[in-house]
Amino acid sequence: MLVKLEDKAKHSEVIKYVMAFFSDSESNFSISPTKSRTIAEGSSMIPSSNEGPKWVPSGLSDRVANLENAGSLSSMEFKRAGGQIGNVKQQNDFEKKPVVDELDSVVKFKQAEAKMYQERADDARREAEGLKRIVLAKNIRIEEDYNSRIAKLRLGEADERRKQKLEELQVIERAQRDYLDLKIRMETDIRDLLLKMEAAKRNFNT
Repeated sequence: MLVKLEDKAKHSEVIKYVMAFFSDSESNFSISPTKSRTIAEGSSMIPSSNEGPKWVPSGLSDRVANLENAGSLSSMEFKRAGGQIGNVKQQNDFEKKPVVDELDSVVKFKQAEAKMYQERADDARREAEGLKRIVLAKNIRIEEDYNSRIAKLRLGEADERRKQKLEELQVIERAQRDYLDLKIRMETDIRDLLLKMEAAKRNFNT
């Protein structure tokens, strides 16, 4: 019972128990009308629905009143605690709302930041592809220029060889002409010599 009294939430239960105890004890304290009038001088009367007026010691009445007050206070405190719990819940909900809004803002910011980084990555990829195409075009151009220079170099070498062959041919032609000229002169000289020998022979015979 003392444990229940320490728990304010059980004050009403204690009050009911005490009232039931006093109700059960009234039958033991019942007296006749004559004695009742004698005892009534120093006690307080409590009406009963079945047996007439009963008395209860003033100390017990005070304790019952205190218990009733404690019960009413406990119920009021319980209601007040319930209200405080509701207020705390509302306050927690109110305090959670800015946190939720802040988290929502952070999520939106992170999403925007991720979108921005994705756009930058796409731009960088497109720029890299553009640079790759430029490098490929430059490589093709360098290859064409290299082939052209090689062709020109080879053409120059061929032209140089052609000139060399032409000079060699001209030398051969000059040698042939010199040989023909020498042959003609030798034939002429031989013919003149034969004519002279023929004339000398005729002169010798005459």
